[in-house]
Amino acid sequence: MERSIRMLVFLLGIGCMWIGMAWGESPVQPAEQGSRQTLTLADLPPVPKELKSLVQQNELTFLIGGERPSLADGVRSTGGQSRRFDAETRFRMSFRFDSSCSWETVKDPRTPDSVKQLAVRVKFKRVRLSVTHRIWFRDMPERDGFWESPLLLHELDHVRISGDPRIANRFRQSVLQNSRIELTREESEPLIAMAYRKLNSRWFGRGPLVTYLNAGEARPFIKTAIQTEFDRTVELTHVRYQELDRITEHGQRQVPETGELRDWLRR
Repeated sequence: MERSIRMLVFLLGIGCMWIGMAWGESPVQPAEQGSRQTLTLADLPPVPKELKSLVQQNELTFLIGGERPSLADGVRSTGGQSRRFDAETRFRMSFRFDSSCSWETVKDPRTPDSVKQLAVRVKFKRVRLSVTHRIWFRDMPERDGFWESPLLLHELDHVRISGDPRIANRFRQSVLQNSRIELTREESEPLIAMAYRKLNSRWFGRGPLVTYLNAGEARPFIKTAIQTEFDRTVELTHVRYQELDRITEHGQRQVPETGELRDWLRR
């Protein structure tokens, strides 16, 4: 059985809203110049009914003050480097899967008595994509009306995109399609040679050639296939983040009532 996890920190949507900001009566003191503070939902006003589902289904952490994370950490951003932005959302994706596998030979009709290629049959027992989010504010929005802040609402649209269960389901379905992974001849040759050495080292070698290959040899090919699907999922999410910021000018315009972007935000 194969058990594995892959993780990637990825970036984020940018908010650019010129609104009045103050700390109000927040239980957390304002961050000193250059420092950063972390808030959880326990530090904030109660979540309004219309946002509860979104907030409860997504793991959110709020960062206040300090340098914009994408600049501080040197990661990809949807915002320009020279422009001032007041908020930013970053997502962290990871995947976990359980699988079992078996080897099979790929026969060439022209030379049926020789083995030149291999394939791996994979049975996935569990495939899961997890996402967490960090929302950074340059300054804390007013505590009174925090959940109505246009700046926050724009960042929550980013959360809607990356936390969309349709993305997780799409990833899972794409992974499940890798039930048979065919190796190239170049990838197969060293494994075939190793299997023949094992077979010939026995006094009474018997059984199919693939008997001498195990799950450990298949593991890199399974992981590569899943990582490819994971990278596509991350890139898709990043493209949608970019589109949200482009169409709304980083939150300064309303999301159109119709169109692909509106469909992404419907859950």
